[in-house]
Amino acid sequence: MEGEMEDDSKQYEDSKHLINVSRDEYESLPKFMKNLTSWEDLLVAVEKLNSCLGTKRTKLDSFLQQDEIDMLGLGYKAKSYLVLLIKMNRLRVETINGVMSYRVLYKIMKEH
Repeated sequence: MEGEMEDDSKQYEDSKHLINVSRDEYESLPKFMKNLTSWEDLLVAVEKLNSCLGTKRTKLDSFLQQDEIDMLGLGYKAKSYLVLLIKMNRLRVETINGVMSYRVLYKIMKEH
């Protein structure tokens, strides 16, 4: 890649990796967002999402479709978890063949 990446959105790429979150990222969210769910509950949700991702073996293995998320048993806070993960740049909402899907992203680490 040429030059420095200045646009924050360019610091994230598609990933076939699992979702990773850090406590520091969670703590840096606005208070009203952290009120949606606790750090501990978010970790449990991420484990369930990663479990689903771990079973995928297709070219769309970095996507979670809405029906897959519904089957994970995340409960009434499922949308809250997704909102936090989107805000943390771990997921991106996309529509594939008319179906709402969430693409897993990972942060690009810059070398100094």
